[in-house]
Amino acid sequence: MRLGPRYRFFAHHEVLTHREGHAMRTGMYRNIFNQKERVPISKKWRRRFTDHVNGLFVGVFNGSIPHHYATAHLKIHHRWHNDTGDVHTNMDVDRTEFKNYVLYLPRFLLYWVGISPMVLFNHRKEYRLLRELGTGMLVYYSIAATIWYKTSLLFLFAFWFYPMLEAACFLGAIAYLWHAFVDENDPGNQYVNSITILRGLDNIWNEDYHVVHHHFPNVHWTEAPQHFALEKPKYVKCRATIFADCEQGQMCYWMFSQRWDDMTNHFVDLHYIYSNGEKNEDKLLTVKEAADYEMKLLEATPADGTNELVSREQIEMRANEHHAEVKAMLLKRMKFHYRNSAQRDMKSFDAAVNANIREFNKVPGKND
Repeated sequence: MRLGPRYRFFAHHEVLTHREGHAMRTGMYRNIFNQKERVPISKKWRRRFTDHVNGLFVGVFNGSIPHHYATAHLKIHHRWHNDTGDVHTNMDVDRTEFKNYVLYLPRFLLYWVGISPMVLFNHRKEYRLLRELGTGMLVYYSIAATIWYKTSLLFLFAFWFYPMLEAACFLGAIAYLWHAFVDENDPGNQYVNSITILRGLDNIWNEDYHVVHHHFPNVHWTEAPQHFALEKPKYVKCRATIFADCEQGQMCYWMFSQRWDDMTNHFVDLHYIYSNGEKNEDKLLTVKEAADYEMKLLEATPADGTNELVSREQIEMRANEHHAEVKAMLLKRMKFHYRNSAQRDMKSFDAAVNANIREFNKVPGKND
């Protein structure tokens, strides 16, 4: 009942809470009294109420700590982008093994309950962020203590902490999926280590454009597809991790049950060029759709045509080779992890990462 049909209530709430955390400076909700242009509600009212509608007034009943997204998520995850400094990175495990998600989950739980972000903020002497997150934790756990005092430990767990554990499991799986792929030659490449889902079956407020979310975290959700189209050459250059006609739940199932063929069928290979010279970066078809399209091209070729792939067998052979090549690439990206890499000096890489982290004294610009 609380999660809603097919977890609809939970998903929409978490997306809104996520968006609120990113909009603390620019405003989440529009001033409806100004119809000439899209401007946020005044800062006075945002700070007092509207910036906290989901994160505080609703979120505490769904396992969310107030200010968590605006601090731990925005100032840690969006600073290191799942790299070594991120307190819930999965880049040090083989993501093709379900057992490694089980090992990863306590790490995400420590992040979700606020412990590991507090330790990192204190270590980095970021005391303003420490205070903001600490205030949210004080609110959340004070309410928990009051519930325990007034009721019982069993009721406290069922009513207060179960939703927190539930959210950590669901969102932990989503975070694990969003950053399951890594280019071993360029681990910090966000076009590869964040996924994009086109024509998503469960695309709530364009969250499926996760690369856009990391490159332009303050962009309005309605503008994410335009940003994807604008930056497409960068996606093409690095053969970005893009899927289509699926959703996160399906992809988690494929990943955890090792259904790599299903996952490969839904990959959008921007490097693929069709037998007639067309480029998939323009058509954005999945691997399976690309194979079907090649068959249609063969059927449409005149008897005296010049198409090099003149037989169905050759079309099928090329499709199978393409499928196998993409599958191997995806598995390679999922299997790469630092603990199994002899080519990378972790200390020097960590120093390079920390030397180029985002600074948040200013509002992030378009190119941040």
